[in-house]
Amino acid sequence: MSGTIDAIRREHADGGLIRRVCGDMDGFRDEGAFLACLCWLADCLYLRGDRCEARSQFERVLATANDVGLFAEECDVANGRLMGNFPLALTHMAVVKTALLLTGTTRGHRRKSAARART
Repeated sequence: MSGTIDAIRREHADGGLIRRVCGDMDGFRDEGAFLACLCWLADCLYLRGDRCEARSQFERVLATANDVGLFAEECDVANGRLMGNFPLALTHMAVVKTALLLTGTTRGHRRKSAARART
């Protein structure tokens, strides 16, 4: 997992955001950074033990929200403009999941769920 994290950051990072594809692939020339990918990267960094870097990555996603807190599918790295499908549920789900992971909320939920399952 650690090698994959490093490769993704090395090959897909652009302006602190993550692109799904590198270079000029057919049909993806004008694609922006895929916001869910950055949440997933933050999750992996957190699980690897890089908690400060995970929070920094997550804050980059939060900074892309519009004035009412909604997220699009992608963000144009050059000008910070939201692009693609808007709003995108996948991005919102990734943001919520990463927030839960980074705040430790999921650990308490798992313990409560496990205790209920035993009863």
